[in-house]
Amino acid sequence: AQIRAFRAQSPIRIGVGDEQGGLAFFRDLMASESVDVVRLDTPVAGGITAALRIIALAEAHGLPVSPHIYHEINVHLGAAFPAVMAVELFPPRGELYQIDRFIRSELRIERGEILPSPAPGLGFALDWQALEAFRC
Repeated sequence: AQIRAFRAQSPIRIGVGDEQGGLAFFRDLMASESVDVVRLDTPVAGGITAALRIIALAEAHGLPVSPHIYHEINVHLGAAFPAVMAVELFPPRGELYQIDRFIRSELRIERGEILPSPAPGLGFALDWQALEAFRC
């Protein structure tokens, strides 16, 4: 109810969901008409299968999706589903996004678009050497 009231008074579109998990939260959020853009954090939401379900639900409600963080995963969602309007991208080796210190990825950016890696699976691999410093 609070999000819906805030949305009603806001001159800009409201995106919600990037810190939430589970299909029920997103179902209720969309049914309450409290959001203009569905923000989805794939790992927090429950993984790729959960993300697919949430995107399908957003499409059924006519809502765009903008996945939060983990562009190495979400670029595939953007490539597969027209409802994904944008994939959030943090600068490499930045203060806000540090997971890239531990993975090897072949993502490319061309004309403002992130292109998925041609490598198998999600297209990235753990950098075990970088992780070694954190071993107990």
